[in-house]
Amino acid sequence: MRHLKRTFVSLFLSLCAFDAFYAGWTLWSRAEWAWIGLLAATLPILYLSVGNLLLHHTATTSRWLPLPSATVALGTLAGLVPVLPGAGSGALWISFGLLDTGYLVYLLWYSRFSPRTASRIRRGEALPDFTTRTLDGKTVTSRDLVGSPSLLVFFRGNWCPFCVAQVKELARAYRELHARGVRVVLVSPQAERHTASLAKQFDVPLEFWVDQDLSVARALGLVDEKGLPLGMEALGYAQDTVLPTSILLDERGIVFHDDQTDSYRIRPEPADYLAAFDARDKTAVTA
Repeated sequence: MRHLKRTFVSLFLSLCAFDAFYAGWTLWSRAEWAWIGLLAATLPILYLSVGNLLLHHTATTSRWLPLPSATVALGTLAGLVPVLPGAGSGALWISFGLLDTGYLVYLLWYSRFSPRTASRIRRGEALPDFTTRTLDGKTVTSRDLVGSPSLLVFFRGNWCPFCVAQVKELARAYRELHARGVRVVLVSPQAERHTASLAKQFDVPLEFWVDQDLSVARALGLVDEKGLPLGMEALGYAQDTVLPTSILLDERGIVFHDDQTDSYRIRPEPADYLAAFDARDKTAVTA
């Protein structure tokens, strides 16, 4: 099943890119205006993937993607209007059939993770013991998180547009978190060189931990086996990755809040973290 998912997403994105190119070429060369519907229907997925990877604009989406879904549906209807030149093309009908089917599979199946039965994160308890290292080579353990409130965020890698956008949002919110005494730690299983290239983009002291052997992810039950899209190995990423996860710890190292999303497109906003830390502080004051 995991091999099927990683193969599907790579093929689907390739199909969207081909459809967009071919529809644009057909419009330019033959003015068959029915193809404008296919071009419009490809744009939401290309934006969420390639566009978001370049711009890092969106860290989280709604579950059902109402605007992209409406764009795909309207594009399909527009492309099949009988009076438009090219509307009767068999190639156009096949293209819409593949694109619309792929989009439904992406929305309803690919975007969702399997139930997290292996997770060992428990609210009210300390994290299981683990050892890893920081980006500058220092050895750290779970016990190093004791002493101040901490936000521990696991992200898949630079190849994931939603992950990079999430890191950028945390960088923008760093000062607000720091003002509350919160330590921000970002953990990824990607190679050190990838994390280093991401870290140098920020002028705030976010902590980056390298979990290249997935020892931390395995200790916490957060491994996403074969979670890398097919073909990304060529860029130096491993097939096994981590499930996007956020863990909020108090100064004793006890988990008081967490987010174990069931969709790679749905992540907490920085405001959610701030609200959780503020709520905990109010509870501590009144206790």
